[in-house]
Amino acid sequence: ESTEPTVFPNPATDLVHIAFEMPMRGTAYLQVVDVNGRVVRDSDLDLDDGPGTVSLRIQDLDAGTYNVRITTTVNGGLQHARFVKE
Repeated sequence: ESTEPTVFPNPATDLVHIAFEMPMRGTAYLQVVDVNGRVVRDSDLDLDDGPGTVSLRIQDLDAGTYNVRITTTVNGGLQHARFVKE
């Protein structure tokens, strides 16, 4: 069972932290998507199992709502979160 990621602070202005759970050691693919479905950030992360936190600089993003998608290669799991950029 996977828990949904937590994004903080939310709303944010220049930096967000995304806390999520990895089911086991492996690669996670992180995407930040704007309201129009455009991917504005993406990265591959090699992570250990258990809780982890990733920090993203967002100062260059336009104000608005963004979705975070985290896909793990381990089990194909998909986790979602949302944050607001002020």
